[in-house]
Amino acid sequence: AVDSTGVVYFADWHATNKINAVRKLLADGTVTTFAGAGPVASTDNVVGLYAEFNRPYGIAVDKDDYIYVAEFNGGALRLVSPEGVVTTLLTGIPDPIGMGVSAAGDVYFADYAAGTVHAHQVTPSAPTVSPTAPALPAETWVTGVAATAGAEEGSRDVARWTGPAGVSCDTVTTDIVVAEYGGDRLRRVTNVGRVNTWVGSGVGASTPGIRLAAALDGPSGIAVDAAGTAYTTEELSCVVAETTAA
Repeated sequence: AVDSTGVVYFADWHATNKINAVRKLLADGTVTTFAGAGPVASTDNVVGLYAEFNRPYGIAVDKDDYIYVAEFNGGALRLVSPEGVVTTLLTGIPDPIGMGVSAAGDVYFADYAAGTVHAHQVTPSAPTVSPTAPALPAETWVTGVAATAGAEEGSRDVARWTGPAGVSCDTVTTDIVVAEYGGDRLRRVTNVGRVNTWVGSGVGASTPGIRLAAALDGPSGIAVDAAGTAYTTEELSCVVAETTAA
């Protein structure tokens, strides 16, 4: 995830080496730890290296440079301020994995184990923690049925997912784009509430092609740029795939 100044933030987790951190990558290639230390925990209201995470995974940055972190093993969504203060937004999620934040401040995340994608969209009356820190708006919709895997498409309430992972917001179409690890597809939740497969035949392979003729191999992370081009990490083939705008 990239902030307003071009700094890249990413989650770094390693069980053996006891790494649970949010790192940042500067334009000159320097990598430093922004928040998190080695111990496994979900400690709140602490700063920088004193903060603790429990397997951070997906990351998104909003327009004000607040960092949203999906904490996979902790079952939580965490918030890191531009100053590095870490707080918890939501708990009790089975396996939060992918995070996305729209330009308007709408928050989206994928729950891998449940096979669901969740939206927390901003309303004019949404509360705030302080004059500057964002609060998590109330949940506005869920697509998928918990523990019911599938590939059905259509309206959000009838769609089914198999291992949704990475989440990104397409600023061109305002769709939500999801990398479906278990289904080997990229799927869209459109701005009119439909779930459609965008790319991928569902066969686990890394094969270039046009839309459904292409094949992806364990797509996990995804980012959509300002032109609508998507970049996807294929975890099982160890490649990054580029998909041009819809």
